[in-house]
Amino acid sequence: MGRQEQFVASPQQGVIEVEALLARLARDRGFPDGEPFEDQIAALSVHHAHYVQGYRSMHTAAHEPSGTEDMREAMVEAGSLFEALVSEHPAGPDPKPQTPNL
Repeated sequence: MGRQEQFVASPQQGVIEVEALLARLARDRGFPDGEPFEDQIAALSVHHAHYVQGYRSMHTAAHEPSGTEDMREAMVEAGSLFEALVSEHPAGPDPKPQTPNL
């Protein structure tokens, strides 16, 4: 079942799973792991300030009672952050500086 079908069948579960996916993706890109959530939001806002509100909405929808329309809007807003994170390269160790051969 795709994400859209899952959302229709169980909006709350769909939002929870998408929030977890965003948290894992952010962690894989080198951001804090989201414990506490505000640490991850603060780090993400440095590089993705335009998209953080969507992630915050997703977090709220996943952890507080929300109407289906609020959850749908959170999913749409969070999609921009997902796209931004997917297009980044995973974080890794800094490359060693090249020393010139003398």
